[in-house]
Amino acid sequence: MSSPAEPVVYFDETGNSGQNVLDPGQPIFTLAGVHLPDDVAAAIVAEVRSQLPATQGEPKYGSLAKATRGREALVRAFEQLPADSVQAMVVLKPFMVVTKMVDLLVEPLARRTVDRPVGDLPTDRR
Repeated sequence: MSSPAEPVVYFDETGNSGQNVLDPGQPIFTLAGVHLPDDVAAAIVAEVRSQLPATQGEPKYGSLAKATRGREALVRAFEQLPADSVQAMVVLKPFMVVTKMVDLLVEPLARRTVDRPVGDLPTDRR
């Protein structure tokens, strides 16, 4: 159980094609996060489960989206989410490749050669 001093944020992604970042079959990567009080999250999950057959295992989007009942349960769950409780980022993978290159190649070099945070670097280089 989380306390107000320690918020818990859950993340999930879709479109991760591993080493094959430029897979033409999956050109988009999405990362989403949700931050809810434990009681609100439990109530939403309980309602989703109540709409599903007892034999349904863990309610996962992939299986819920395939059935009318599952889609209806998802819509009700999404409607219950408080404003600003969900954030999502959608990235076209060619842009993700560039950011990954900076992350893996440029940033480590900058950390070794600059002895202060990048935000402290002078902006005027005349």
